Amino acid sequence: AFSAMKVTGIADAELLAKQDGGRELSKEEKTSLVRGKARLEAICKVAAELGQPVFVDAEESWIQKTIDIWTEEMMETYNQKKPIVYQTIQMYRHDRLGYFSNLIKIATERGYFIGIKIVRGAYIEKENERANELGYPTPMQPNKAASDREYNAALRESILHIDRVALCAGTHNEESAALLAVLIDEKGIP
Repeated sequence: AFSAMKVTGIADAELLAKQDGGRELSKEEKTSLVRGKARLEAICKVAAELGQPVFVDAEESWIQKTIDIWTEEMMETYNQKKPIVYQTIQMYRHDRLGYFSNLIKIATERGYFIGIKIVRGAYIEKENERANELGYPTPMQPNKAASDREYNAALRESILHIDRVALCAGTHNEESAALLAVLIDEKGIP
């Protein structure tokens, strides 16, 4: 059993975007974000007490940085003995494989487990439209083939570091599912 949640269910999305964008927050806005993070902490604490994992969903790129930071902090706190808190990474973003590799490095250095849910992503149209409207480079992969390559690379990275990484592979892709089965077999994972 596990729980899944979206940070925007417990913290204001506009404030997350403002924080991620480096804009000045009022005292009240800062307090609101502190309360949102406290809600996440409370959820993770109960999950740890119950020994039941909690999956933190990925969201739009313009609010994901704060979600990443909060989730990383929760993993470091609650994943000392086993994976309880899971981060979700969307592989249709061109920066996520590097992010994941760095996360593994940090968790290894600091001695905690990574819970990771790997997905391709759900917001491609919204992401591309916003990047186009605001005139910044899209955070999306150039095409589906690139997303597929990155997804499969993240599977390989997970299995390579299975002593540190607990994996949830969220996919309907037959090639990725078959690859994961082969990787599991090659690594001798029961």
